[in-house]
Amino acid sequence: RIEEMLMRRIKVAERYTRLLARSLLMMPPPAPLSGVRLSPYIYAARTPAHWARRERDLLIKKLAERGVQCRDYFPCIHLSPFYRKAFGYKRGDFPVAERFADHIIALPFFNRLSVRATALVVENITEVAKMIAAGKIGNERRQLS
Repeated sequence: RIEEMLMRRIKVAERYTRLLARSLLMMPPPAPLSGVRLSPYIYAARTPAHWARRERDLLIKKLAERGVQCRDYFPCIHLSPFYRKAFGYKRGDFPVAERFADHIIALPFFNRLSVRATALVVENITEVAKMIAAGKIGNERRQLS
């Protein structure tokens, strides 16, 4: 039974990767090395490198408004309250980790996610990301100033 569940998760991940590979605005995770078999428990894609965390967060918000529940996934441990207090860490202390964290988005992922649902998630991501990239949404704050 576990093998069957794992294979279904792998199929969902492969579908996401195929669909996202066509997108210029989202990057699928890197393919595993030859001979390596992954046991996926999330599907984390990356927003464009030129985007800031603000655009990633806007993408997540706008997707939620469409019923697509995505999340920021990879928070930096050094920015957690414990590490800030115990060691005095602050934003900027680990810029590579922070840049990576600011671009990760976890997509809906479970072993029974249908072909249609996977396609709808990617369609919505593509539509919203294009609107953000074109400045059609997300400029509200700038227009007020």
